Amino acid sequence: MIKQVEPQSWSLNSGVSHQQLLDAMSGKYSVESSDTEEETVTLLDDPDFDLWQAGLILARKNNNRFCLYGEGTELKVERVKRTAKFWWDFPESDLREQLASYIDLRAVLEVATFQISDRHHVLRNDDGKIVLRVNVTAFADEEGNNKRLFVELAPLRGYQKDLKIVIEQLKPLLSEQLDSLSLQARVRHSGFAPQITPKKKVFGITPDETVEESVRQMSLAMLNVARANEQGVVEDIDTEFLHQYRVSLRKTRSLVNLMKKAFPPELHLRLKTLLAELAGKTNDLRDMDVFLLSRDFYQQMLPENFNKGFDQLFGYIARDREKARKQVQLSFTDAVHHKAFDEVMALLSAEPLFCNGFAKQPVKQAAQKKILKRYRKIGLLGEQINDETPDEEVHELRIECKKLRYMMEFFAELFPKKRIRDLVKSLKKLQTILGDFNDYSVQKEFLAEYGKTHGKSVELAAAINGLIAVLHQKQIQERAKVQQAFAAFNQQEVINEFNELFAAFPRQEVNA
Repeated sequence: MIKQVEPQSWSLNSGVSHQQLLDAMSGKYSVESSDTEEETVTLLDDPDFDLWQAGLILARKNNNRFCLYGEGTELKVERVKRTAKFWWDFPESDLREQLASYIDLRAVLEVATFQISDRHHVLRNDDGKIVLRVNVTAFADEEGNNKRLFVELAPLRGYQKDLKIVIEQLKPLLSEQLDSLSLQARVRHSGFAPQITPKKKVFGITPDETVEESVRQMSLAMLNVARANEQGVVEDIDTEFLHQYRVSLRKTRSLVNLMKKAFPPELHLRLKTLLAELAGKTNDLRDMDVFLLSRDFYQQMLPENFNKGFDQLFGYIARDREKARKQVQLSFTDAVHHKAFDEVMALLSAEPLFCNGFAKQPVKQAAQKKILKRYRKIGLLGEQINDETPDEEVHELRIECKKLRYMMEFFAELFPKKRIRDLVKSLKKLQTILGDFNDYSVQKEFLAEYGKTHGKSVELAAAINGLIAVLHQKQIQERAKVQQAFAAFNQQEVINEFNELFAAFPRQEVNA
């Protein structure tokens, strides 16, 4: 059997037609052509373009057939609802599993729709033997405009010389040779690729920049992220938009509060008030989202005889979530909301006031002092915890750890990357235990309050009480881990590293 070898793929110059390509090849060879195969393709991805950046393409064809393309791989699934936008909306399949691993809680949205047409040709030499197989692919928009052609040349074994001849014949028409024969490579060169704005992982502050300038710059960057997620919240695309909105606001509030001496008291109070108002409007919606996203986790806690009440509970939560969503949607489209957001941005965009020595202090020096002071406070709090310590004091330790984590992450770019990353990693282990302990407490309180207003049936009350009991046991289990987790974080090696890295005048190091 004759095999094809070493295929090459090229994009053609803009405006080149299919017929021009055929004419250029037909001088030395005879061309035999197949009928044209056409299909409409919709490219989908999550809002962060995680699939595209992983080298994958999710395509919808003929409305209900989905294909996931990777380098040399193709997964397909049929009979998908057109409304499917989360991985769990897809039928059980390898494609669904792959989506879950890449997009998690994000929705997939339409990025671009285009027409793809393929036409296959063979070139024969004077002896009538096939020397080359040629596939021509055309990409065009839905109206058939902005067409871009690609040609794939696959010589049969022993006819590589003919490949060189054909490439020379086509040279005036060829634009660029593609590194890959994948669909992604062709989409990238066709103009239908996602337009991705790189995410900044740092704020761009410098060690000698003043505290006030740095805090203003960092706060504005985080608020811009919050604002960029507002429309996704309004359209209810997925829960991650609200999560990112809240995280950005929460971090901004934390930065402003942790570095409050950078501002005059009246300005700090106004910023604190406005930021709390902007975030507070979304509390109920986020509470409902957290529970609905964790439905499977909760259901596994209860025996099957609780199912009726469990279904009632989550039915009520889903209904209340919709009410909360509409309230947030109205709030976000209200002039009052935009006025408050604009005021925060204007206050932070104003020229620095330098109201005191702290505001004028180099930011790295201030960050070092703040981080080391908070770390030492955590050490004192943690060492006092034992089996008899009230839960409130454990919660206080969690809050202090959260503040330390924020401080380290806010100013991470001012310190050696690996060293700061290792310290954050060691803190995360303690935070996980403390966070789970707190989450179970919050969830218990939520369910207890929910039961007071929604306990309309015996089955519902039983399900709520059953969940509260299981959550209480889990909270006790996490509480028992706190001392051991703190001991691991408070080991001498970590203490030494904090003292050295955040000392007032550490040795000079390169941020590498």
